[in-house]
Amino acid sequence: MKFFIVCALFFVATLASPVPQGNSDNNYMFKYFVKEEPVGNNFGHREMRIGNQVTGMYYVLLPDGRIQKVDYVADENGYRPTVTYLNPY
Repeated sequence: MKFFIVCALFFVATLASPVPQGNSDNNYMFKYFVKEEPVGNNFGHREMRIGNQVTGMYYVLLPDGRIQKVDYVADENGYRPTVTYLNPY
C-alpha cells in the first residue's frame, strides 16, 4: 500500500512540475549569398530576429539583368515588404 501511495505522489508531482518552454532567447541571425558567374546565379538572403521583430533582405538576379531586392520587417503588425529593382547598368 505504501508503494502505491509513493508511486501516486510521484506521478502527481511529475504532472505538477512546470514544462520547460525551450530557449527564452529566440534571437538569431543568418545570411547566405550565391554568385556563380558562369551559370548566371546571383541570389542571397539575410535575416535577423531580435525579440518579436524579424528584419531581413533577399535578392535575386532576374532574367532581364535587373536585381530584385526585397527588404522586410515582420512583427506584431504583420509582414511588410519593400520591393526595389536595381539596374546593374
